[in-house]
Amino acid sequence: MFRSAALGAVAASTMLVLAMGAAPSAQAAVPALAAVTAPIVNLTSLYSSGDPSAAVVGSADSGAATLRATSSLKNGVAVSVPGATAATSSVIEVVPPSGQLLAPGRYPALSSTAADDAKPRLTVTVGNTSYPVVAGEVDVLDIAANADGTIKRFDIVFRTGDRAPTTVLFGELRLGQPDDTTPVLATRHVEWPQTPVRSTPIVVTERMHNTSSSAVTIGAVAVTAGARADYTISGDQCSNRPLASGASCSLKIGFSPTASGPRVATLSLPVGSSTQTVSLAGTSPLGTNSLVISGRDYVDGGTTHTLGGSAFTVTGMANLSTVGGFSFTPLAPNGADPGTAMARFSTAGGGSAALPVGTYPAASFQASTHPSATAKPYGVTVSGFGRGCGDNTGTLTVRQFVLNPDGSPALVDLSFTQKCASESAVMTGTLQYHNRTDVTPPASVTGVSVSGGTGAATRTATWKASTASDTAFTVSRLVAGTGADATPTSGFALGANTLTSTPLPQLIAGQKYTVVVFAVDTAGNYSSPASLAITG
Repeated sequence: MFRSAALGAVAASTMLVLAMGAAPSAQAAVPALAAVTAPIVNLTSLYSSGDPSAAVVGSADSGAATLRATSSLKNGVAVSVPGATAATSSVIEVVPPSGQLLAPGRYPALSSTAADDAKPRLTVTVGNTSYPVVAGEVDVLDIAANADGTIKRFDIVFRTGDRAPTTVLFGELRLGQPDDTTPVLATRHVEWPQTPVRSTPIVVTERMHNTSSSAVTIGAVAVTAGARADYTISGDQCSNRPLASGASCSLKIGFSPTASGPRVATLSLPVGSSTQTVSLAGTSPLGTNSLVISGRDYVDGGTTHTLGGSAFTVTGMANLSTVGGFSFTPLAPNGADPGTAMARFSTAGGGSAALPVGTYPAASFQASTHPSATAKPYGVTVSGFGRGCGDNTGTLTVRQFVLNPDGSPALVDLSFTQKCASESAVMTGTLQYHNRTDVTPPASVTGVSVSGGTGAATRTATWKASTASDTAFTVSRLVAGTGADATPTSGFALGANTLTSTPLPQLIAGQKYTVVVFAVDTAGNYSSPASLAITG
């Protein structure tokens, strides 16, 4: 195959090419090793409390990772990483939906419990503590089994969802990939969690390990193609130096998007006369995202508070299931714990529908006054900084409230007032969530075709450009399987530019792929994909 890693104040990252023990720099040569045949694990976490990747780091040098004997297309993939003690040993497990085989393609929703077996499940367990990857996705780039059902190779990229950035886990698992030639890379494909524009970079560690019997020369590592300004290289121990037999080197890749929407690029690592590449993919929230509250009320105390910066946790209020509602909690960027500097805006009423445009009376939620979804006033509660109203009254003005197909908020623009029952001071506030004027995706590209037949050494995908006048660029990807649920960050990077063609890499013979092409406009909206199924 072919494919394509961040460490800010709250991020930790590790690569476990566990057959080799991660030597810290290019100068630390050890006897030459055979090609890596153990699983390769790359894990980055942004946990505000607890850090599973830090625990995995502690076990990296204690032994080789192994594929558990129970792994199969039916049971999924389970990789064990032995630690110095049972408390530092870890297991990373990807389980398919019940009754299905783990197959190439994107799984856009993850379950948090074994009981919810209709969805796939990914869990990182360190010692006796499990860290389920919830509300996220798994992208199986490649997986194959032997005749007896045992797994012989896989490449799996995963990340948590975007609604809870304080509990982000993302990374890659792979084994037996044809392009894992020396130097072996920690990761060939990174999909970052959703990251605010111009935020503190989320940093992933990339490593190169020379498993050959001779030294190799590493050229200048650089971000090439696509959104190059969004990705930075730091701590580079690899560029422009020889890498001795058995030695390793590392560098860090930071992601801080400069614009909203999909942001993809390629990391190029020259090795001798050839170049290895890593797919870099991330997204930034669309529009404006903020919660602003002010007043001489009990919560604000005469101060204006501006919170958000694109990082929000948004939840449906399950405890109000009969009346519906949503809770919006702005968070510090990249999952940093905001401590007491945290506020929450919650609505109640409307059932599972979006709140209608208009101005309405509002009050704190009470079961007696909100017996149903249509009861008024709407429930509105704003709390923060360790304070809140027991009872309140006020108003709610809804300018826009749009839901995604799954019922989660897609775009919100509203303002409100709140007065605690025991005081005269009034809080005023605004909430904007993905608020923008341009909500229309550009027209799709058309006419995707591929030159060269099945098995051809050279193949090129071409298409006709989008007719939308605000198209900024196109993103082309190669995804495993049917391309169902593909996004501009799925699968393998092909291109991110204004061109209408792209060469395809060498494909695995007989494997099914889909070329998908998206048009992206200046606001970051992207079109429906134009696609074409092909066979390697």
